Amino acid sequence: MSTHQIERFADNWSYLRTELSWLDHLLMAAVARQRKQTKEVDRIAQNKADRVSSHWWQGIVSLEGKAAYDDCRKPPAASTTKLGYQQQLELRVQASQSTGILLALPLLRDRLNLTVFEKNLTLLCLAPEINRRYARIYRYLKGDDEIMPNDLPTIDLVLRLLCRNDTEWSQARRSFTPEAVLVRRGLLEIPTRSHDTRLNSVVRLADPLVDFLLSDRPTATDLDGVLDATQPILESDSPFMAAGSFSSAGVSLSSFEPFIPESYVTQQATVTWSDLVLPPSLLAALKPIADRLQVQPQVAQQWQATAGAEALKLGQVMALTGAAGTGKMSVVQAIAHQQSTAVTWLDLAQVDPDQAASVLQDIAAQAPTVLMLKSAHLWFGRLAQVHRAELHRFLALRRRQPSLTVLVTQRPEAIAPYWRRQIDQQIAIPMPTASDRLLLWQRAFPPSIPLGDLPWQWLADQFPISGGHIRAIAHEASLCAALDPSSYLHTSLHIGHLLQALVNDQQSLTLESIDQARYTCSGKPF
Repeated sequence: MSTHQIERFADNWSYLRTELSWLDHLLMAAVARQRKQTKEVDRIAQNKADRVSSHWWQGIVSLEGKAAYDDCRKPPAASTTKLGYQQQLELRVQASQSTGILLALPLLRDRLNLTVFEKNLTLLCLAPEINRRYARIYRYLKGDDEIMPNDLPTIDLVLRLLCRNDTEWSQARRSFTPEAVLVRRGLLEIPTRSHDTRLNSVVRLADPLVDFLLSDRPTATDLDGVLDATQPILESDSPFMAAGSFSSAGVSLSSFEPFIPESYVTQQATVTWSDLVLPPSLLAALKPIADRLQVQPQVAQQWQATAGAEALKLGQVMALTGAAGTGKMSVVQAIAHQQSTAVTWLDLAQVDPDQAASVLQDIAAQAPTVLMLKSAHLWFGRLAQVHRAELHRFLALRRRQPSLTVLVTQRPEAIAPYWRRQIDQQIAIPMPTASDRLLLWQRAFPPSIPLGDLPWQWLADQFPISGGHIRAIAHEASLCAALDPSSYLHTSLHIGHLLQALVNDQQSLTLESIDQARYTCSGKPF
């Protein structure tokens, strides 16, 4: 079926009406089943005990017709090529999106990789926000189990409506755990009562998500705002906020006792640009950042006496991303080395979020020129547990100083879009190519270690690993050489030590690859 033959949705509300029509059919079928079941039970039950135990005796007592053996079920009808509802709906959604019409619920589904169950769960929770007749139907279907009547579906009702068998029920139940994407991001709220079961807990959507799903023309930017607004944060009475401790607030920083975690380190930069093994285009993007940092103090002094100088942006904030071992620390060191200054770095994974205020106060007091924050997603990610206002104050102060603040993480999307929009430069470091790995292997060993004939090109081609990983294997090979009982026969680190290091690192080695390495080394024994 071509795209032009598929009916597109005119807008988001046209899409919602189609989804609600499907929900109407689902609910009407559930109401009919429950009404029939209630009628049959009322005809047979003699007392309240019979009603409570009806799910046991309904399969034994024949409620209508003549008693007979189990009916023979008809074989399933032959499969046809007719598309199901979800498939037809998806074709219409794709056709709409291809013409620039964005639909809120599919946009949320695609962003968070929601399952069909999670998408339909969101629709079930949204329906009473559109029309209260859905609330009345939910109350009827929930029956006598509801202690305090409300408009919201329970977990039990959702599972009964959307699951057709035990397997689906078991898989769907995971969507209500704290690790589930909707719950973890604060988009689905499950208030629980201490005297009740979790199955009888109601589920509701966060208010920002409801507003987004009901908007006339939703955009990806609107969704970013929802995800930012619903991320868990600390209470507003944070000690950092209450202290007003930055010097810009008129309070001396010296009045606070400094808090210095173990992972707070300042070290002199020793890496130069020539030490880096990076694509030329990436080096060309990094060097202007260092040049700008170099002239910032001079420019700041020239503008110091002018009106409004305090509002000028002197400091830079950079996001540096890349897989482990790709050289993020080396890049920051090279930038700092050009300024002949030290690098101060802090691993946020080692800092208790409750101590964030004290840590930020101490950094503000130290005012390092180059600051590197590792594991930045823990404070600047969607699920950060540090109050956003604290980080705002901190970055505002850093921008008023000639400085560079580097947020380091492995993936760009780990930093929340709210913060990504406020970053000056976003630099991604790729994994090294084969030619880069050849150079990294050749530079991996210190000059003081004598090396034998080593298969550099074989190493570069065989193992697509990062520079940090290469250095770790080189260090392991040095240990193997030092522990070799036959070291008196060899005065240098040879291929045997390197292969042992690769085995210890759990790298995949075949007999064919080992033979290839040995032949590369002129067939010398080891």
